[in-house]
Amino acid sequence: MRVHSRLANLINIWEEIVGLKVMDEEKFPLLSAWMQDFADAPIIKDNWPPRDRMIVKFQALRDATIVAAAAAAASK
Repeated sequence: MRVHSRLANLINIWEEIVGLKVMDEEKFPLLSAWMQDFADAPIIKDNWPPRDRMIVKFQALRDATIVAAAAAAASK
């Protein structure tokens, strides 16, 4: 269950950071509904890290990865 909870939380965050829609509610209505129900559960909602902190964290991780990839490509 732990992986599923991470997935339910991170998909929307990654979609926002990258600007790419991965989870199409029309193509995956059951999964989308499960993710929303899961996220709305009080025990989950009260224990997930704040969304704004997660966005900052993963944006920094993405930026660092892009910089490292560019540096590696430049050194070839």
